[in-house]
Amino acid sequence: MNLFLIPLYFCFFSRAVIWFFILRKMELIKAYTLSSLNYLIVPFLSFFVLEEPLLMKHLLGGVCIAGGIILFSAGEQKKISLRAGSAIL
Repeated sequence: MNLFLIPLYFCFFSRAVIWFFILRKMELIKAYTLSSLNYLIVPFLSFFVLEEPLLMKHLLGGVCIAGGIILFSAGEQKKISLRAGSAIL
């Protein structure tokens, strides 16, 4: 067995356990929305840490993902305010 696989399996198992605990505390739709932030973080970290090129397609994709997160959170806020308004009536 390759010794480089041991940390890989540990990280994979740790990620599964962390995801399980996140899902116990948070709604699934919100957890998946937050997990999409990885697609924004990874290209920028690879640019600064690994000195990989940051292409226009990464930037455009990041803008689309950020826009989707903003739209989702605005929809959630509207849904919460509508629930609060109907509770008053």
